[in-house]
Amino acid sequence: MTDTDTTQTPRQGEPEDGEDTLTSQELPRVVLGQKDSHAPPIKERVLPGRISLTPFGWAMTIPIGFSLLCTCLFAFQHRTEWSVWMVFLAWFIIWLWKWLYMEAWTYQRSIIKYLSAFTYLAMSLGLAFLLYDRAQPQEIWIKDALETRALQPSLLIASGLLILSDVVLIAHLVWFGRGWRKKKSRRDKAVTRDEETRVDEADQTT
Repeated sequence: MTDTDTTQTPRQGEPEDGEDTLTSQELPRVVLGQKDSHAPPIKERVLPGRISLTPFGWAMTIPIGFSLLCTCLFAFQHRTEWSVWMVFLAWFIIWLWKWLYMEAWTYQRSIIKYLSAFTYLAMSLGLAFLLYDRAQPQEIWIKDALETRALQPSLLIASGLLILSDVVLIAHLVWFGRGWRKKKSRRDKAVTRDEETRVDEADQTT
């Protein structure tokens, strides 16, 4: 028997001479940066609405406040027609419905959201119509006598501001308050700032 006959080649999968068994095991090939097909999808944090609610809240609060101011100026000048306390009460109620709509939208309470939205629209449109009607020239009782009162621009402005707040609410309810938007993390914001800095530096060099 020759040396060639006694020498056997190791079978596939068996350790060679002098090779440790622990270091000769076949392990799955790992490629850095390769995504595992069985890994769960990365979840992104999202917020309700196409844009933030904050600008819409101010866009409704400012017209409501200025309409209250215009109506109070008229009520102080014509106390025989309007009560200042009733004006404050009416505007406080519509502001309360506006606040309730924003809270219901934030916490995704659909029934309360639509109820508060429609109630706000009904009350504000009713007040706007009342303001427009009372702003027209008409005869009023002043000191036991009928006198003709001229057109009141302050009431017309207050009526228009209430209608403007209604338009803002409808726009948010129908379009801007629907859908979802991605919430940017601090890392995304930092990357965006770095990219803007590089663009500015490139513009300065050119």
